[in-house]
Amino acid sequence: LSRTLHMLINHPEHMQRLYEELLEAIPSEDCQISHADVQDLPYLNAVLHEGLRIRSVAAGSFPRLVPPGGADYNGYYVPEGTVSVSFIFAMHHEESVYKDACAFQPERWLGQKEEVEELKKSLFAFSFGARACAGRRLAWLELRTALASIVRRYNFEELPGQDMAPRNRFALVPAGNQLLVRLHRRSQSCK
Repeated sequence: LSRTLHMLINHPEHMQRLYEELLEAIPSEDCQISHADVQDLPYLNAVLHEGLRIRSVAAGSFPRLVPPGGADYNGYYVPEGTVSVSFIFAMHHEESVYKDACAFQPERWLGQKEEVEELKKSLFAFSFGARACAGRRLAWLELRTALASIVRRYNFEELPGQDMAPRNRFALVPAGNQLLVRLHRRSQSCK
């Protein structure tokens, strides 16, 4: 969430567009934002997908063994017992999948349904299949409601002198370990 917020702070045009979507969806100043209010907001979901893509939490997947009999992967035979690891950062920055892959562009997730589905096939934020993150639905619920709640209520100003470049620990974390911001209540803010 902090990495997505950091991207929004550095791209005020995207922050403004998200705020306008939230203001339209939640016009009341006495708003209690629920997941039902925000789960289907296109731009909110696009911002979160793009945030998870460009600044994924994990650098790579857990190691897996190729099963008995080996496997064919894109025309290459991989022998059984081979340790396989996916480098998520590289997958999420693959230019053949994500044009201008280093750019924060939430709009890429608002294209034609078929195009967006192809992008989602390469988004590894919560893994895939039987070994996908068991908490991914809860994580999406929390991401949507938390980001919507804070963007609906506040403008943000990043405090100077922070190092947000990703540093590889078990997870990719900001080199400075935190994002410090100054909050400014919006004039049409929730109470």
